Amino acid sequence: NVITSQQRLGIGKQLISYVSDAMKRENINTIFLITGGELSSKFYEKNGFIKTTDGIMMELGL
Repeated sequence: NVITSQQRLGIGKQLISYVSDAMKRENINTIFLITGGELSSKFYEKNGFIKTTDGIMMELGL
C-alpha cells in the first residue's frame, strides 16, 4: 500500500508499471493479486486489472 499522505501522486501506478515491465522481461505474462477491499479494487481496475472468478481466497483463523 502507498501511505495515505502519498496517495494520488502516481506512486501506485508507477509501481505497477515497474513490476509489469520487470515481469515482461522475464516472460511472465499475467499478474494475479489479492486486494483488500472495494477501494483497492477500484484502483486496480482503473489501472487495467479485471475482476475474475477463477479462484477462491480462503482463510483459517487459529
